[in-house]
Amino acid sequence: MVKMIKLSQLLKEMAETDLHFQNVINAYQESDENKKAISNHLFPNQPVANLAKVKNELSIMDYDDIVELEKQVGIYNLEEKEKPGLWANIRAKRARGEKPARKGSQAFKKAVKAAKEINKNNLMLKENLHFMYTSVISKISEMFGKCELATDIPIPGFFIYTERDGVQKRNNGIPNIHQDGKFEYLNYYWDTFKKVEHDSTFGFTVALQLPASGAGMCVWDEPDQGFYSNSEWANEVKRSNFYLNPNSGNILDTYIVNKIPNVIEYSVGKALVQQGAQYHSVAHGINLTQSDRRITLQGFGKKCDGIWRLYL
Repeated sequence: MVKMIKLSQLLKEMAETDLHFQNVINAYQESDENKKAISNHLFPNQPVANLAKVKNELSIMDYDDIVELEKQVGIYNLEEKEKPGLWANIRAKRARGEKPARKGSQAFKKAVKAAKEINKNNLMLKENLHFMYTSVISKISEMFGKCELATDIPIPGFFIYTERDGVQKRNNGIPNIHQDGKFEYLNYYWDTFKKVEHDSTFGFTVALQLPASGAGMCVWDEPDQGFYSNSEWANEVKRSNFYLNPNSGNILDTYIVNKIPNVIEYSVGKALVQQGAQYHSVAHGINLTQSDRRITLQGFGKKCDGIWRLYL
């Protein structure tokens, strides 16, 4: 139990430095209009929330939910807004046929500082949980070929949900339906390689601890390859009203034919590897107790210069 608490604290510290977490906080502080929009998205029909309450709510949201918030509220992510900086200069100068910013520039120093902070967090994870990363690298190498943990961007990390946390608190307990697309926000990193195979990408989830009732992933409009579950828990998830989450309801009406999902159940110690292009969501917990935990190691892989780079 002590180790679990330490891991939760570490992950919270990492979340607070996450690019999109800070992007939302910056937008909140920029104007009253942004404050109202962000607060209304997080706390519908409630008074405008203060900064501490917004930060607390963001700290229990996963990456996809924060990105969805940015889209719904109309916040430009840092990559799209292309703020002045090292990577913006690199792309602009490349387009003009010029050399990138010199090493001693302020933009360069700022980018290097950010990368050092990310690598510091990466190192903490690798030093304390090296056995997990070694196992993941070994298995993925067997399946797809040589791979290694990325540098200068976050490495695969841990998602922890309890009876009181995560999707259970928001959107009536119904998670967001989405497609994996984080790689789209990391063009500055892919630009550092000579050859990037953008069609060669995958996501993976390793279940470490699961609620007694079960846990897994919902997928829509995908043929059964022998993984779909019909357990009591899975059937209960299928009966859920995903329209109670406005974001998921919009996806259902716009992109999905069969509104009832199929459910893939996780097994402790086993990994689920998927392409990520299909619409999917967390298969949320049913009748959770205070002792239930959903702990997973998750990440993505993209092939760059012939090697799979694993990141989050």
